[in-house]
Amino acid sequence: MVRVDDDPRTQHLLSELGHAVTRVGEELHGTASVVPEMHVPGTSHLRTSILAVWADTLTGLLVAATLAPRVPVTLELDVHLYRPAPSSGIVRAVARTIKTGRSVFVAGVEFVSDSGENVAFAAGSFMTAPDPKVRFS
Repeated sequence: MVRVDDDPRTQHLLSELGHAVTRVGEELHGTASVVPEMHVPGTSHLRTSILAVWADTLTGLLVAATLAPRVPVTLELDVHLYRPAPSSGIVRAVARTIKTGRSVFVAGVEFVSDSGENVAFAAGSFMTAPDPKVRFS
Protein backbone atom coordinates (compact mmCIF):
# COMPACT_ATOMS: atom_id res chain seq x y z
CA MET A 1 0.00 0.00 0.00
CA VAL A 2 1.03 3.59 -0.49
CA ARG A 3 1.36 4.79 3.11
CA VAL A 4 3.81 6.36 5.50
CA ASP A 5 3.41 3.82 8.30
CA ASP A 6 0.78 1.50 9.79
CA ASP A 7 -1.30 4.37 11.18
CA PRO A 8 -4.52 4.41 9.06
CA ARG A 9 -4.63 8.21 9.38
CA THR A 10 -1.48 8.40 7.23
CA GLN A 11 -2.69 5.93 4.60
CA HIS A 12 -2.57 7.43 1.11
CA LEU A 13 -5.85 8.08 -0.70
CA LEU A 14 -4.83 5.75 -3.54
CA SER A 15 -4.76 2.84 -1.09
CA GLU A 16 -8.54 3.16 -0.91
CA LEU A 17 -8.58 2.46 -4.66
CA GLY A 18 -6.57 -0.72 -4.09
CA HIS A 19 -3.30 0.79 -5.35
CA ALA A 20 -0.14 -0.70 -3.87
CA VAL A 21 3.49 0.24 -4.58
CA THR A 22 6.66 -1.74 -3.93
CA ARG A 23 10.26 -0.79 -4.65
CA VAL A 24 12.08 -3.48 -6.64
CA GLY A 25 15.69 -2.44 -7.10
CA GLU A 26 15.65 0.87 -8.99
CA GLU A 27 12.04 0.40 -10.14
CA LEU A 28 8.66 0.94 -8.54
CA HIS A 29 6.09 -1.78 -9.11
CA GLY A 30 2.43 -0.95 -8.64
CA THR A 31 -0.76 -2.97 -8.69
CA ALA A 32 -4.35 -1.81 -8.66
CA SER A 33 -7.74 -3.49 -8.89
CA VAL A 34 -10.13 -2.19 -11.53
CA VAL A 35 -13.69 -1.77 -10.23
CA PRO A 36 -16.82 -0.47 -12.03
CA GLU A 37 -16.63 2.91 -10.26
CA MET A 38 -13.39 3.54 -12.19
CA HIS A 39 -15.04 3.08 -15.61
CA VAL A 40 -15.65 5.83 -18.13
CA PRO A 41 -19.38 6.61 -17.75
CA GLY A 42 -21.44 4.54 -20.17
CA THR A 43 -18.59 2.09 -20.87
CA SER A 44 -16.91 -0.86 -19.22
CA HIS A 45 -13.37 0.53 -19.52
CA LEU A 46 -11.02 2.04 -16.96
CA ARG A 47 -10.71 5.83 -17.21
CA THR A 48 -7.43 7.01 -18.72
CA SER A 49 -7.37 9.72 -16.04
CA ILE A 50 -6.95 7.02 -13.39
CA LEU A 51 -3.93 5.66 -15.24
CA ALA A 52 -2.62 9.25 -15.30
CA VAL A 53 -3.01 9.55 -11.52
CA TRP A 54 -1.18 6.25 -11.02
CA ALA A 55 1.56 7.33 -13.42
CA ASP A 56 1.91 10.68 -11.66
CA THR A 57 2.17 8.93 -8.30
CA LEU A 58 4.80 6.42 -9.43
CA THR A 59 6.94 8.89 -11.39
CA GLY A 60 6.56 11.45 -8.59
CA LEU A 61 7.85 8.97 -6.02
CA LEU A 62 10.85 8.18 -8.24
CA VAL A 63 11.74 11.84 -8.84
CA ALA A 64 11.20 12.85 -5.19
CA ALA A 65 13.65 10.15 -4.05
CA THR A 66 16.18 11.28 -6.66
CA LEU A 67 15.99 15.07 -6.22
CA ALA A 68 15.36 15.23 -2.45
CA PRO A 69 15.64 17.48 -0.54
CA ARG A 70 14.77 19.69 -3.54
CA VAL A 71 11.08 19.73 -4.48
CA PRO A 72 10.24 18.55 -8.02
CA VAL A 73 7.65 20.20 -10.27
CA THR A 74 6.00 18.45 -13.19
CA LEU A 75 6.90 19.68 -16.66
CA GLU A 76 4.86 17.12 -18.59
CA LEU A 77 2.90 13.94 -17.94
CA ASP A 78 1.21 11.90 -20.65
CA VAL A 79 -0.48 8.51 -21.01
CA HIS A 80 -0.85 6.59 -24.26
CA LEU A 81 -3.22 3.62 -24.57
CA TYR A 82 -2.47 0.70 -26.87
CA ARG A 83 -6.15 -0.31 -26.76
CA PRO A 84 -9.15 0.40 -24.53
CA ALA A 85 -8.19 -0.04 -20.90
CA PRO A 86 -9.41 -3.18 -19.10
CA SER A 87 -12.80 -3.33 -17.45
CA SER A 88 -11.81 -5.54 -14.51
CA GLY A 89 -8.96 -7.43 -12.93
CA ILE A 90 -5.58 -6.13 -11.85
CA VAL A 91 -3.49 -3.54 -13.65
CA ARG A 92 0.24 -3.80 -13.00
CA ALA A 93 2.63 -0.91 -13.48
CA VAL A 94 6.41 -0.69 -13.61
CA ALA A 95 7.98 2.76 -13.25
CA ARG A 96 11.59 3.36 -14.25
CA THR A 97 13.94 6.29 -14.41
CA ILE A 98 14.70 7.06 -18.03
CA LYS A 99 17.07 10.01 -17.60
CA THR A 100 18.47 11.99 -14.73
CA GLY A 101 20.10 15.19 -15.90
CA ARG A 102 21.36 18.30 -14.13
CA SER A 103 18.04 20.07 -14.54
CA VAL A 104 15.46 17.55 -15.82
CA PHE A 105 14.35 14.11 -14.64
CA VAL A 106 12.37 11.78 -16.94
CA ALA A 107 10.55 8.59 -15.89
CA GLY A 108 8.35 6.10 -17.70
CA VAL A 109 5.61 3.69 -16.65
CA GLU A 110 4.40 0.55 -18.43
CA PHE A 111 0.87 -0.67 -17.61
CA VAL A 112 -0.01 -4.35 -18.13
CA SER A 113 -3.29 -6.22 -17.56
CA ASP A 114 -3.42 -9.29 -15.33
CA SER A 115 -3.47 -11.39 -18.52
CA GLY A 116 -0.05 -9.92 -19.46
CA GLU A 117 -1.36 -7.68 -22.25
CA ASN A 118 0.28 -4.25 -22.62
CA VAL A 119 -2.38 -1.66 -21.84
CA ALA A 120 -0.61 1.71 -21.87
CA PHE A 121 2.61 3.58 -21.30
CA ALA A 122 3.19 6.90 -19.60
CA ALA A 123 6.04 9.36 -19.36
CA GLY A 124 6.70 12.20 -16.98
CA SER A 125 9.33 14.91 -16.95
CA PHE A 126 10.20 17.00 -13.93
CA MET A 127 12.56 19.74 -12.81
CA THR A 128 13.45 21.12 -9.41
CA ALA A 129 11.37 24.01 -8.10
CA PRO A 130 12.96 27.28 -9.28
CA ASP A 131 13.32 28.57 -5.72
CA PRO A 132 16.22 26.62 -4.12
CA LYS A 133 14.81 27.46 -0.67
CA VAL A 134 11.78 25.25 -1.35
CA ARG A 135 12.75 21.89 0.14
CA PHE A 136 11.18 18.77 1.61
CA SER A 137 11.22 18.83 5.40
